[in-house]
Amino acid sequence: MNMLWMILEAALGRGLGWVGRGRWMRRLLGLWIGLLMGPLALQAALAQGVAGKAGIDLTASDRVNLEQVSARLVVHAPQGVQAGGTLWLGLWLRHSPDWHTYWQNPGDSGLPTRLNWTLPEGWQAGAIAWPLPRKFPIGDLANFGYDGDVLLAVPVQLPAQLSRPASGTYDIGLQADWLVCRQECIPQEAALRTRVPADSSVATQAALFEAARRQVPAQAPATVQAQAQVQGDGQAVTLEVRGLPADWRGKALTLLPLTPGVLRHAAAQGRDWQGRWQGEVWQASWPVSAERMEGPTQLQWVLAQGQERAPRMPALQLSSPVEGRWPAVASATVSPALQQALDAAAAQAQAQASPSSAWWLALLGALVGGMILNLMPCVFPVLALLLLLAAWLWTRRLGPWGRHGLGGVLALLGLWGLLQALPPRLEVGPAPAAVAATPEAAPARWAAWSPAQVSQQLAAGRTVFVDFTAAWCITCQYNKKTVLADPQLLAAWDQAGVVSLRADWTRRDDSITQALQMLGRSGVPVYAYYRPGQAPLVLSELPSREELLQALRQDTGR
Repeated sequence: MNMLWMILEAALGRGLGWVGRGRWMRRLLGLWIGLLMGPLALQAALAQGVAGKAGIDLTASDRVNLEQVSARLVVHAPQGVQAGGTLWLGLWLRHSPDWHTYWQNPGDSGLPTRLNWTLPEGWQAGAIAWPLPRKFPIGDLANFGYDGDVLLAVPVQLPAQLSRPASGTYDIGLQADWLVCRQECIPQEAALRTRVPADSSVATQAALFEAARRQVPAQAPATVQAQAQVQGDGQAVTLEVRGLPADWRGKALTLLPLTPGVLRHAAAQGRDWQGRWQGEVWQASWPVSAERMEGPTQLQWVLAQGQERAPRMPALQLSSPVEGRWPAVASATVSPALQQALDAAAAQAQAQASPSSAWWLALLGALVGGMILNLMPCVFPVLALLLLLAAWLWTRRLGPWGRHGLGGVLALLGLWGLLQALPPRLEVGPAPAAVAATPEAAPARWAAWSPAQVSQQLAAGRTVFVDFTAAWCITCQYNKKTVLADPQLLAAWDQAGVVSLRADWTRRDDSITQALQMLGRSGVPVYAYYRPGQAPLVLSELPSREELLQALRQDTGR
């Protein structure tokens, strides 16, 4: 403890002098530090464990065949492995009928496929050459992705100096993660491996790689100029593109937003937006998403020929500067309980003395923690305890250095809260859309699911309805906005005393995974009634109001 005290004094200066060296105060500080640092230490240990397993198992195969999709690691090295040269690797996905995976902008939900390579020393893998996707609408939501066959090809730059392996082959490993969806969505992964000969070429998949290359939108040349303009009310963005090839003019073109989380992905061509030619200039007006959380100065697009349901090559990837002012986005809210504590602490501070800059830093740290509470209510008791402790210490008239110490500690608390909001898995690849990274905040009607909560409600004789969901599942989002918000259904639940729980599998919580497996499922959405003394009743992935009500009548006997 003395060593820890010295470290803290070195880090925070004289700010710890206010606590003195009394035994009870040290114990209080020890408890505080345990609450603060325990989760950090646990997270670091978990991250270390995941990182230790991140290497590729080179005893694996180059392919895996699953019910929804088959995946194969393929190589294209027509010139062989040459120092300073380039070869191509790829993940070849073959989807079963009605299943699809996702583009780099997955749309309103979903996750882009991620490729984590294990390569010989000095080999550098580039970014995925994403083929032109198609649109998968569902109600007022939409995704972008691939069905049928798709090759996600990656260029690999070879070093100027190559050492020949004694085995005569180079080992290539790939950890691939993808989300495959139909009505339900299933996260899948595969550890794949292959070997590339050191002294001969590999061109058996030349046709596959060539076909994939022809489906990748080209970067727009400098002669093509794109400009975006936020319309006055901020409800739409107008795009103008000049300098398109002469053989494009007058043809039907479709637009795919590449920047996630800004534009309304489900906007339908011909209904919500329409492209048109004005001489040599192509124009379009695209509606802005009601859930927009940022106002970018650049927007990325893919402009392709054809209609949005069947876009075709040639296609160009565009970057357009954005002119005009974005309307302010809704600010993050603080939970009511925390806001009450903040107000009380601020009132005490105002009564005692005018706050210093350190006190505002403390408030900022607490505010960050409060924002995290909207996503992780389970940490509220700890943060509330610490906040009340901070308020109490303030009323003890700490003095300036005490307030500095408190400010630094609470700022660390805010950073801890932010770390807790990060995904628990170590992932490599482009960041998914914001909606795919953040667990969903349950409305007031819905309580957070846990095995203990289900058991408690069943023991009390209540029927429980569980919504197994995830932010990256588009069917889940569609059902939330439609059938699970139906007034007649909700009234029937209230009359029957049904307890509605939401199991958020966005981060693939192990306990939820186990609950899904007990229901014979491996993906979401899953909807189930749990009834005292009976087996769970699992419903369809797109349940109607009548299906949910009929299942409820079976339970209640009405």
